[in-house]
Amino acid sequence: MYNILYLPLSGGQFICQLLTAHLDKSKNGKDYFDPYDNDMYWIDREKEYFKQGSIVNGQCTTNMVFSTVKNLSNIFFISVESARDEGFIKTRMNYIDTIQQELPSWWLMRLLYHKEMYKEMKEKNIPFFDFPAGNLTNKKLFLDSMNSFAKYINLEFDDDILSYAFEKWSKANLRALKTKLLLKNKEGTK
Repeated sequence: MYNILYLPLSGGQFICQLLTAHLDKSKNGKDYFDPYDNDMYWIDREKEYFKQGSIVNGQCTTNMVFSTVKNLSNIFFISVESARDEGFIKTRMNYIDTIQQELPSWWLMRLLYHKEMYKEMKEKNIPFFDFPAGNLTNKKLFLDSMNSFAKYINLEFDDDILSYAFEKWSKANLRALKTKLLLKNKEGTK
């Protein structure tokens, strides 16, 4: 079992898809990322198209207790330890509607819990792959990190699929941002 641990809006579902695309040989890995071309509401698209396989488990850290982590294997932890990582998530909060936008204290509580879990895992020497969330803002960092993860779990990733997925995901984020800005401009002109 592969375990992707993340904070909301840090790209956890996307990473689950990437891993599933490389493990599922029943279809072309690129097919997993074509749904990013549609203009469905982000969360609806994830529910509709992004099914995790039985071998990939994606979990938000704030839905876990610390003691369960020690029983997991093949952990991919999306860390939020730098200003760049936090900025990436805060930027996504501006254009992907979630309850976190209306409850900043809830976001802060979730962030602090996530950071505490990261610290706990380091202190208890729980093996995990550390993926800074901000690496999703730069294609080279993303590709290098994903290939390092592949080595960590003794798997080979296809750079063509990784690049294709990154481009689709990035374009979907830009579309969502543009849509949000257009809606704000329309509201401002009323």
